[in-house]
Amino acid sequence: MATQLLIPLTVIACAMRGGEQTLNSRIHRRQFPEPDSRGFGNSRLWRISTIRAHDAELADRVLRILAVVEDNPSIAA
Repeated sequence: MATQLLIPLTVIACAMRGGEQTLNSRIHRRQFPEPDSRGFGNSRLWRISTIRAHDAELADRVLRILAVVEDNPSIAA
């Protein structure tokens, strides 16, 4: 089985052109899906498929952000 990429809240918030608190509020109001998993430090993580099912354009923006970070590792440091 292939490992699926998990997206952290910070990247999603950036792709939404908002802040983490905005995304937290949307999750609380059930306007955004609950996370698929929890990571280190109890961080919330989503599968790209979950984001795409909610908003395909948002998923595309998330993937573009991740591509930039992958091409420029110093950004993630």
